[in-house]
Amino acid sequence: MPTEIEWTKDPITGRKGETWNPVTGCTPVSEGCEHCYARRMFTRNLWKYDFTPQTLHVERLNQPHKWKKPRRIFVCSMGDIAHPEGADVENFSDVWSVMRNADWHTYILLTKRPNRLRELVMLQGDVLPHVWIGVSVENQRAADKRIPLLLDIPAAVRFVSCEPLLDWVDLDSWINYLDWVICGGETGPGARKMEREWAYLLRDQSIISHTPFFFKRWGTAYGQENTREMCGREWNQWPEGGKP
Repeated sequence: MPTEIEWTKDPITGRKGETWNPVTGCTPVSEGCEHCYARRMFTRNLWKYDFTPQTLHVERLNQPHKWKKPRRIFVCSMGDIAHPEGADVENFSDVWSVMRNADWHTYILLTKRPNRLRELVMLQGDVLPHVWIGVSVENQRAADKRIPLLLDIPAAVRFVSCEPLLDWVDLDSWINYLDWVICGGETGPGARKMEREWAYLLRDQSIISHTPFFFKRWGTAYGQENTREMCGREWNQWPEGGKP
């Protein structure tokens, strides 16, 4: 279904991206999961599936084939594609096969479990140029753990989503190997504040390394200042291809 997530838009046509949830559900793994929007939607009965990690939803598997115009598709926005209880090898292979065949789309995979995702991707035996793989990073501890594993995943495009950004994250050790940096504050009830200096650091490191930087927004904790502007402009940059 169409999504309002800004970083899924096509930068040329402005077409909204899509979400595709052949697997749903998740369990908390770190501080960034505390106010999970997907879990909140399940709790409020805005999503018909249980939030327990699920097996494949066969009725959704072929959705990308029905979208004839190219789209950017966020895969498993309502779960983690690499959750060990939801994405067994067979299920993941089915999802990968659809992405391989419906190759007019760009698929964006985001996980907090890069070690598991690496295992699943390696078993497929190919690197798809239209599949982008990223990790969620909320603080330096998460960055130190997840980014090295991300860089070991065979992928055409690798990215880091620092959202919700809950503390300093210094990407200096890896920025030259990343193709995209996304940054954003937490939204929703009880949102924790993202300090402006944390976001500025990520922007500056991206500029210096010529890495595309996408700023989503400041977060609910900023009230009326929860905008997409940073220093008087929006930062809407997307990767064009993977770095060596």
